[in-house]
Amino acid sequence: MNGPDLRMSDGTTRHPYNNYWADLRSISHPMNNPTSAEITQNWKGSSPDNEDSANTRTVSDAESSASGKILVVNGSLDLPIPHDIITTTVYGLKQHTNYTMNGYVANLSDYPYSNKTVAPVQLGFVVNGKFIGTSQESPKQPSALNSATKWTPISSVVNTGDSDHLTISARNYKAGGWGNDFAIDQLSLYPQATAKVDLDVKTPGYEFSKTSDPVTGSRVMPGQTITYTLEGRNTGQTDLPDVVIDDDLTDVLKHADLVGQPASSTGDAPAVADGRLSWKGSLDQDKNVTITYKVRIHDGDKAAWNVTFKNHATSQATPPGDVPPITPPAGQTEHHTPPQPVAPETPKLGMTGSNIVPIAVITLACMLAASFIWFERSSRRNK
Repeated sequence: MNGPDLRMSDGTTRHPYNNYWADLRSISHPMNNPTSAEITQNWKGSSPDNEDSANTRTVSDAESSASGKILVVNGSLDLPIPHDIITTTVYGLKQHTNYTMNGYVANLSDYPYSNKTVAPVQLGFVVNGKFIGTSQESPKQPSALNSATKWTPISSVVNTGDSDHLTISARNYKAGGWGNDFAIDQLSLYPQATAKVDLDVKTPGYEFSKTSDPVTGSRVMPGQTITYTLEGRNTGQTDLPDVVIDDDLTDVLKHADLVGQPASSTGDAPAVADGRLSWKGSLDQDKNVTITYKVRIHDGDKAAWNVTFKNHATSQATPPGDVPPITPPAGQTEHHTPPQPVAPETPKLGMTGSNIVPIAVITLACMLAASFIWFERSSRRNK
């Protein structure tokens, strides 16, 4: 990067001196000759006498022509920020296509005559008049050696929209140090590759319901039996390795007793403990589980009159893989018994059974006596 000797206005000749881009080379196709040792033989780092570390080994056009090229901006602190450093337009692009813009940025700033800290260099990019972002901050280089140069990668995706070209501008977004110097290499623009992929995505599904016989909301009577049915259904395209059903019977069992043991159509039988029915199992694709149980409402001395009782059932199914559980709406049933009927009062009679018999006997005797007298009188008249 060292140029030819400079002829000064006072007639003197000034040799190019080593700086932070003295040995800077292309990332992908670096120059092999001259060597880094030749280029930086007088490198003294950032010091007041850095100007005197002259390098008389200049690079010829013939040496550099066979190698990759980079853009080095010997900037100025007088440039406004932001300020477009370079602008280029790329034609012949496809409309409504994503393009990937890549490149590298290196900070070459320095304060050779002071002890001030060199701030990081940062570039911003504008495409078709739209600001698309900035590079990461690029720190000051540790030396002039190309092997020690730290390049900061940049990458962005832009879309052509209705246009067949993109105008790309690089601008200094943050001042570095003396001269605000930086380099850009491998700035490229490529259309993003597209591929059609058919994904076989299997969607899990699960439904849950609770029913009763008599149906929920019905009036029931003491001594009557209610049959409950819980059903979980695998409605998705995957197996369900973990299915849980829970039915809260605490309110029902205050006024009724289980009849037999609950049964399930698949897996283990449900368990009942502390007033709760629970079932755990798995459901293959398109499979269901049906759980049934019965209760008999208290009658006799414990008859459950004027009572409303209900139970609440929930269920959850976990699909395979990193998929959240499926929790369908809960199922609930409710039944009620009427108020206890009032027993009718027995009517009071004027005569009881104990005095009906004597009266009947007396009445019969009187009738027999009257018949005898009538018979005697009739016999006398016929004589």
